[in-house]
Amino acid sequence: MRTRNAVTIVLAFMAPLLLVDVAQAYYTPGLGRFLNRDPLFELGAEQARFYQTEVGFGASLGDEFNLYWYVKNDPVDLIDPFGEKARVSVDPTNCTITVTLNIGIYGPGATSALASTIESCINSHWNGHTTQKGCSKCDPGNCRVAVEAHVKYYPKAKHWPDVPEDNQIKIRGSTGKRSWVFGPGGSWGHWEDDTVDPLKNPNPCWVFAHEAGHLMGLGDDYSYWTGKPKKGHEKHMMGQYDGTVQQHEIDGILGGKKCPQSCCCPPTSKPTTR
Repeated sequence: MRTRNAVTIVLAFMAPLLLVDVAQAYYTPGLGRFLNRDPLFELGAEQARFYQTEVGFGASLGDEFNLYWYVKNDPVDLIDPFGEKARVSVDPTNCTITVTLNIGIYGPGATSALASTIESCINSHWNGHTTQKGCSKCDPGNCRVAVEAHVKYYPKAKHWPDVPEDNQIKIRGSTGKRSWVFGPGGSWGHWEDDTVDPLKNPNPCWVFAHEAGHLMGLGDDYSYWTGKPKKGHEKHMMGQYDGTVQQHEIDGILGGKKCPQSCCCPPTSKPTTR
């Protein structure tokens, strides 16, 4: 009978507990769990109360930190850190980059009519733009950027996993709390329907478009605590209420997608001869 040394025996028992560094946290394959605190929710008690009262998270944020609560301890499968829930495709023939955003809404404030309104608001604010991203050799050409939002209402859905879309949004009605998306680049959140209170929110259509920016991978360009836009982002869609879409926001949505050089440098048209 072969004998095993002490090191071999110890390693055999420790193997299931060995940590794997995945950049944002340490993962233990044997336990199937991340051992670190969630870096996004290492909040003090004051910030936790703010999230509860202003943003509308549940009472589970009463603690000063939370172990990957937002993805049920499975961030690999349940988050979209690169904003890929907005599908981006390039058509080099027509020099068009299409951003497809599939959203399902549910909850007490959701209706089919509201789904149509949200879809229209997103498409109207985010379309009509071009990009020269990737055009390093020629200036004249560009690609048209087409944003295609598709919003559906799911009346039977109780929770976000019940919605078979890329993005799941709960419409809470008009509760007085701000709309949010867990992101940027997240795929779920809670939105308000403030259309019943025009004095509080005179442009709810803009709010839907702004929140869609998060679903497409963009972050806020304003201070969350003061509400003031960051320097250089005044009157921008992601920086200030009622702001308009800017070129850097369009380019940011595209991620690694670029305008093909064939679109950047279109062939010079030859004069017709008779």
